Amino acid sequence: MSNHPVHVYIPFDGVTDAVKQGIVDKLNKPNERFGFEEPPISIAPALDAAEAPASTIPDHSGVEFKDALEKELKYGQESGRGTAFFIWAEGSALQVSDPTVRVIHAWPPDNQGDAPKVEEICAELDVVAHIVNCVESGNQSFDECQDWAGADGIVRAQ
Repeated sequence: MSNHPVHVYIPFDGVTDAVKQGIVDKLNKPNERFGFEEPPISIAPALDAAEAPASTIPDHSGVEFKDALEKELKYGQESGRGTAFFIWAEGSALQVSDPTVRVIHAWPPDNQGDAPKVEEICAELDVVAHIVNCVESGNQSFDECQDWAGADGIVRAQ
């Protein structure tokens, strides 16, 4: 397992830090049994240099997907992962029934000026840790995890 956490972006406002932390905690819940020193999934840092203090949740409400993608591609290169691998938790993460997030895997463009190759999995919060763990450990490829989606295109807990 990589010692570089997979980041979560929660790009909407009007939600308390406690609710945002609750989303991250729910994503990490399946990992509690492994006793990781650091959770494999963490809230993404602020995009600008004037980051919020470590004790607060960064505000991602103004973050556009393309900006998060660019930041995560850079993070992927710096961390040795080589790719962007992150979670985009839109308003659907707050649904009472069937909360979902988008798990994103992206590769840098082959040629300067080209767009990065981006793939995604829509998944229930309860299965995101399994996807992250499988991909990060190398046990499953992102493509194999995409195959777990049901007819509605969502990966769900069995």
